[in-house]
Amino acid sequence: MMAQRSAQKTACANNLRQLGAASISFMTENRKYPSSFTSWTNPAAPALPPQIHPWPVQLLPNLDQQTLYDEIVTGIPVPPPIPATGLPTSDSYGYVAVLNCPGDAFATRKGAEITYVANMGVQDAVSGTGPLDFRGTGLFYDRSIRGQQRGGVVSIDSVAVRDGLGQTLMFSESTNLAISGVRWNFSNAITAAASSTGTCVYADGDAESGHPEFAFGMVWRATPPSANPFVDGKRDLLQSAADPWAYARPSSYHAQAFNVVFADGRTSQIRDSISYDIYCKLMSSDSGTAAAALGPAGNIGVGRVDEAMFAQ
Repeated sequence: MMAQRSAQKTACANNLRQLGAASISFMTENRKYPSSFTSWTNPAAPALPPQIHPWPVQLLPNLDQQTLYDEIVTGIPVPPPIPATGLPTSDSYGYVAVLNCPGDAFATRKGAEITYVANMGVQDAVSGTGPLDFRGTGLFYDRSIRGQQRGGVVSIDSVAVRDGLGQTLMFSESTNLAISGVRWNFSNAITAAASSTGTCVYADGDAESGHPEFAFGMVWRATPPSANPFVDGKRDLLQSAADPWAYARPSSYHAQAFNVVFADGRTSQIRDSISYDIYCKLMSSDSGTAAAALGPAGNIGVGRVDEAMFAQ
């Protein structure tokens, strides 16, 4: 059993390494990291509003899934066919193994399942009049498609990662996605409400609004969401959680640690006892800019990043 768990942890780290390499390749080709979400009109249903897709769709070509990407973008369906609504069913697209941790006990190993999350920076400011996201707080920004509500387009490349590529998280694993039925093609109760519109409405603490940030990303907040956010609620369902953003964080079924990949492509296992302020610093790509943008809420702690937080 221990050997099996060790093999699963290693395979999970290899998946994250591939995701990191794919994102670095995407950034080199496009001079920016992938957006948290992007949108385009589906030719198979041109009368519908533009469809929104999360970061995994953008990375498919860089994960040797060009054919699958072309099928999604062009609207040419794979069996079963895209229904009249223009939205695919949960198993319309093939299973992509690299998007799933083999140690996730709740994964069904089919369809568009996903168990990894991207660094989306500070939790979106869904209330007030300021921007939804702030530059420097992460790598993958959703203001790139939702800026029509508040703020403008935000993107970031490796040069803008002022805290250092090796000190900035890119991807991690998260335990609440598979058990909640999250699919990277948006065909699930959590995200379907936002999948076919470019002007979806944000609602604080409302998982049924279709807000996708907690389903596809990890975020950080000025106040830790629980006593140990990396351990608590590993099996809670996102769509029934009072505060689903609390689960937009790294977590795993591996023993006392979770796998991550940094922006330089390096993978590591981080102890789930890591202090929250250190996590915030590792999330931020430019902690100085992040603190200035967030004002008093931008204090992400005074802890020092050192090797003690890394699992051996």
